This record gives sequence, structure tokens and C-alpha cells, in this order.
Amino acid sequence: MPFTALFMSPSGHISPCCSYLSPENAGNTNKGDSLGSYWMSEGLAEIRRKVLSGEWPKGCEACRRKEDLGIQSTRTRFQDSFGDYLEQQGIDFTSSEQKVFQIKIGFSNVCNLTCRMCSSEFSTAWFKDDKTLLDEEFDGRRIDPKWFKQTEPALQQTTDILKSAGSPFKLMIEGGEPFLSKMFHQFLREMNSLGLSKNTNLYITTNGSIDPGKYLDDLKQFSTVKVLLSIEGTEKVNAYARSGPDTYTLDAVARNMDLLSQLPNFSRVVVSPTIQIYSLFDIGELIKWSRNRGYLITLQQILVGPPFLNINILPNDIKEMADKYLSNILADFPEEDDLSWEIQCIQKALWKPLDEDQRLKRLGELKAYTRILEAKRGDRIESIGQPIADFIRGL
Repeated sequence: MPFTALFMSPSGHISPCCSYLSPENAGNTNKGDSLGSYWMSEGLAEIRRKVLSGEWPKGCEACRRKEDLGIQSTRTRFQDSFGDYLEQQGIDFTSSEQKVFQIKIGFSNVCNLTCRMCSSEFSTAWFKDDKTLLDEEFDGRRIDPKWFKQTEPALQQTTDILKSAGSPFKLMIEGGEPFLSKMFHQFLREMNSLGLSKNTNLYITTNGSIDPGKYLDDLKQFSTVKVLLSIEGTEKVNAYARSGPDTYTLDAVARNMDLLSQLPNFSRVVVSPTIQIYSLFDIGELIKWSRNRGYLITLQQILVGPPFLNINILPNDIKEMADKYLSNILADFPEEDDLSWEIQCIQKALWKPLDEDQRLKRLGELKAYTRILEAKRGDRIESIGQPIADFIRGL
């Protein structure tokens, strides 16, 4: 990925991909970096050298740990979706003149949901809750809420690098919630005015809560539009895990997806939950809901943080129940089906080794996290059903 892709977060962090979280050899728009300058930087060149020599860069540890467990990582997903094409193009991975073929960008952290696995770094709706966690001296996570958005120069620099990008180009938009970002709309119009849309395959990650109607005229000028729909489960599970307004229902989400599907260049909706404690026993129902709507579904996104929501902290008796539950789902899919492999990866992640002291620490954090947020939000874990509700309530 450091040879063909770039990522820029709402906070200005620039790196080869969204899983590269270390500041080592990364860039930052707040320090004067741009996508273009980072692409030619010594920091990215160092990452490339390490990859070519077979060394894992420090920021790539998340992928290394997943692959050590036999779980698909961001790196392997990129290879699966883009590798054949890049090989056909005869990419010279040693060249400093290599073109960018993929950019993922978050324009701001403006969002209307307070998903339990998220934070104010990616959702402004989280500001009050993160402040409460700070006031309660919660140790599992300490984040000082801040507004993040890309600057006008950053927007200009992004379109500048796209002018010399490879073709076809893959542009991935995330947030916050993109359909609440004024800069996202401005960016679409800028790309259209410069004629950059026609060779760009656009991927939008959205929670599906916002009517996309005013974006349709701009979106139809792209080569293709694909939606990655972030929901965590069927109605009650999604409502608890994502904590949105009363109007945020799966029926409302489906209506917004129907609007996007009217685009002449529309590709597909891919449901993409984050596999975590809350959604573990609702995976089968979400698969059914997705397929009944004609959506694809991917189960590749297994939660890494916050670690107290990771499925590997569960006690062995619940892990065994979950393993059996997943095996029953697995029986419905042929081996060559992508979901078959993804479900097996969830099973491996479920049994990922964890030091017992660490596990007990995370369970304590989960208990405190649940207590603080439920007192603030007025919701109840019982809404997601058994056995997770009984387990968390019994902590």
C-alpha cells in the first residue's frame, strides 16, 4: 500500500493507509504536510524501503498481528481487491515516480451518531460523552474532544495530486458522516469541474442516516459509486451500538440507499459492520437482512479498539456458544463464498490469546464504560438480547 495509496484522517494525519496509526514516518496537515508532499517524502520512502526488505514498519503492527492469527488485514484486503490490476500495470515498486492509485480521506469528524466503538475523534456527537468519561476519570480511554476538518488548502492539494493519479482511480470517502460534511459536497463539485470524476471509482462509507438527494447530480458524474454501509446489526442491536436519533431506523437507512441506487453509475451497497461484543450474536440476522435487501455484506472489519469491546475478552463459556453459533451460520455457505472465510476469521479472533490480567482489566473497563454511558444516554444493554446482555450486566 505505501507504493500506491494514501490516507488522510479528519485530524490531518497522513499515512499509507487507515490502519497505519503510528506517527513514525507519517505526515500531518497541521504541520504543513500535504498528500503530495508526503507522497514524495523521506518518511514514506523509509516505509517503502522497510516493506521491500521484508521488515514490518512500526505503523503496520495492526496488520501484522491479524495476519499472524490468519485473519485478513487491511493489507491483504487491498491486495485482493487491487493486486491483479496493479500487476497488470507493471508497477515498479522501486520508483520514486510511482503514481497514486487510491486515496482514502475523511473531511471532518462531523457526525450525528454516538457509536459505542467510536469517539469524538470521528464524531462530534461524541463530544458530551467523551467529556463525561473524562469527568468520571474513566481509564479505558481518555480523549479531549476537538473539532476536526480539512482546510481549504488541503482540499486543493488533494485535487492537485488527483490530476496526476493513476487510472482508474479509487477514491474512498469516510468521516465523520460524509453526507453531513459541507467540504465533501464542495470536493465533489471541484472534482467534477476539473474533469477528474470520470476516471474515478468513488467509495463512500456512511451510516445511512442522511438523505443523499442533494448529492445525486454531483455523484452521477463519477465512473462508479459504491456505498459501504456502516451498521452493526438488526434494529435493536444497531440502535444500542450506534445510539442515534429516534428517526435512525433500518427502514430509514434502506430508503436512503434506494435513493443512491437510482444513480445510473451506482455499483452496489456493501453492509460493513464492525465485529464487536455487541453485534457478535446478531451476525446471522444481519446477513439475512442484507441479502433480503439485495445488499452484499462483508464481515472483514473485526474491532481492534477500544480493546474492552473486543470479542476475545469474553469468558470461555460464551466463546464456545459464539463459536457454535458462527459454525451454524458457516454451514449455510459454500467454502468458496467470501463470507465462509470471513466467519472463520471471526472464530480465530474470538480465541485470540489474551493475558488473563489484561482480560480482567478490560472487563473492568467494559463494566465502567457501560455504567457511565447508560447513565448518560438512558439506554439499556438488555435491548441487544442474550447472552451478551446477561454477561455484561453480571460484571
